[in-house]
Amino acid sequence: MSVKPCSLKINVRQYEIDNRGTPMFPCAGYITTVGNHNTESIPWHWHEEVEVMTVTSGVLKVDVPNHTIILGEGDAAFINSSILHSAVNADNSICHIKSFVFNPQLIFG
Repeated sequence: MSVKPCSLKINVRQYEIDNRGTPMFPCAGYITTVGNHNTESIPWHWHEEVEVMTVTSGVLKVDVPNHTIILGEGDAAFINSSILHSAVNADNSICHIKSFVFNPQLIFG
């Protein structure tokens, strides 16, 4: 599995449209920089896969319905399947994120 820059394709239902990996290995790794001119924020979206994200530098504010989580360097978050979520850099600096998005069947059949 290679790591690639994240580029969201979202439909009108805020569903992220992306083919991750292959049917035998349904996952993808991403690197994202939030707070630069290319990606000011990660808009509200959801996907059927689960997501594990970690902040490698900066401070990230992750929003899910009814909750806000602040992640600093070295912190990680787990976003469950089909949960609406968004993110923005929390301290007006550049924030670097690594994420792993995968079909839950990959780990529990």
